[in-house]
Amino acid sequence: MLEIGLFHNGASSLPITTNRDGVTFNKGTLPEVHRAAQETLVNQVRQGILAEKLGFQSFWLTEHHFQPEGA
Repeated sequence: MLEIGLFHNGASSLPITTNRDGVTFNKGTLPEVHRAAQETLVNQVRQGILAEKLGFQSFWLTEHHFQPEGA
């Protein structure tokens, strides 16, 4: 049986920037970064609930490796 799922990468809505050392990170103040993280989490939960209602069998989340949101 074929199972169909969703994969959510949890990317932030904040723009990203790269410093002179080549480190990429979200551009924003600490409160902006916290607010964007909260919004991302809420959106992930909403998308997971919708996926279940639409009949998807799985919903996967990333661990943010190699993304500006985390290491």
